Amino acid sequence: ASGKPLADRFGPDEVEPEWLLLVAAGECASECEKLLYLARQVNIALGKNANRVSRAAVLGSVPAELEARWQKEYSLMERLVPAPGTTPDWPEGIDPQSQPRILLVDPFGNLMMHYGSDDTGKELLKDLKHLLKISQIG
Repeated sequence: ASGKPLADRFGPDEVEPEWLLLVAAGECASECEKLLYLARQVNIALGKNANRVSRAAVLGSVPAELEARWQKEYSLMERLVPAPGTTPDWPEGIDPQSQPRILLVDPFGNLMMHYGSDDTGKELLKDLKHLLKISQIG
């Protein structure tokens, strides 16, 4: 929304560093919707630490039905789009086009963990709470 590239939002110079839950999918079908919901619910479940974690989504095609519900259900989740003429450079082993993922990114921009639709919210929440507890940043 701000037009600031994602890569420029991370690093030691950030005034208010945040962790990022990033939902990435080529086509946002049922698996993708499950991950969007999971990211939202995990963020809410963080309670007082929820403000330390932001949420975003990089989605290829979005069904009209989800697009219509987006503002109501996912208004706090930023929609990211690649800059014109570019494509996302995903880490090795991650291909959102074939398998939607939730990527957990630390305040320095490092991919810490990734989750698929077969992972539970309890696993993600447990991992995230642990990382936030031991983190000296964000």
